[in-house]
Formats: sequence, structure tokens, C-alpha cells
Amino acid sequence: MNSITIELNRTLFTVYIGLTISGYDLTDKNDEEIASLRTRILNLDYSGKTVDYFTFAKSNRNQLNPYWPRGSILAAAAFFISSTKYPQYETFDDFIQFERSVTNFSREELNDDVIGWLRELPVYIDLLTGNDSFPAIWAEYQKVIYRRSANYNKILKKADKTKQDFYMGTQPKNRTLFFHPIYFSHRILPIL
Repeated sequence: MNSITIELNRTLFTVYIGLTISGYDLTDKNDEEIASLRTRILNLDYSGKTVDYFTFAKSNRNQLNPYWPRGSILAAAAFFISSTKYPQYETFDDFIQFERSVTNFSREELNDDVIGWLRELPVYIDLLTGNDSFPAIWAEYQKVIYRRSANYNKILKKADKTKQDFYMGTQPKNRTLFFHPIYFSHRILPIL
């Protein structure tokens, strides 16, 4: 039986960087390590075009989170984009179908303008990861998360046991657990 793997999603982290440089700020201000990482992100030199791309996520339709729902849609898109040297959608149509099946925002949020904007995301993922400072920031983020997960193997064993109990001993295909970089915490969110 295969065991569960837990990995950090580089593309999702890159989306967080893009949202951050465009003004997204729901970071825990009391978390000094993450606040420091956020400051480093903000001090990087990115093109105005990249900032403008991610600024489109700000819809101001929700007072608590002005990036709702487009920021969330970008985060979901990260799971449909390869993390290879040349990022691209594995299946853009599947991603759009997935988003249309989500019922927590209105269908008008996924109009032709938004779909066109989403189609360009891999270009901006490539621009962000191509920044000379990206490898150091990505490494720092990984270091923070792994340090906070000192009981990593214990967590894996518990997650694997939970998965086996949930699926009554059968092995589901293509199931992965991800750390959620938008919150920069040690929480594990299952993607089932």
C-alpha cells in the first residue's frame, strides 16, 4: 500500500507571492518569520505588468477579503499548473470545469474576461519564479514550514492511518496532501 506524501506546492506559493506584491495582505502580523518573509517579497523588483496581472484578482466585492473570489480562483489554478521549468496548465478546460462546479461564488465571477486572465497565469508564474531572488525566498519558506513541522514523520503516519481508515483500507489514486501557503501555517489541508 502506498503511503501519503506531503509536499509544498511551489506554484501555489508563487501565486501567494503574486497576490502579495499586488497588495494582498491577510498575513498574520504576529508571526515574525512570515512577516519577515512577506517584507522580503515586497522588497523584490517585479515588473509593473506582473503586479498589474495579480492586481486584477482584487475585486473589492468582499469587505473582509477584497481579493475574493479571484484570489481563491488563482490558488485553485495552481493545482492545475505543472511545476516544471516551463509552467503550463495540465488541462485548462478541467480547471474551468472544476471552478464552474464550485458553488461558493456566482457564475458571473467566471466570465470571459476572468477566463482570459486565468489562461495567462502560467506566464506570470514563470516570470515570478524566474526572478533571481525567488530561489532564496522559496528556500526560506520551505525551511520555515519544515522547521514548524518537526514531527513531520509522526504527522505522515497519522495522516496515512487517517487516510486508510477513511478509505477503509483501499488505496485511492492520485490523492495528495498540501501545506497551504496562503496561510503560511503548519496546517495540513487534504485535497481529496
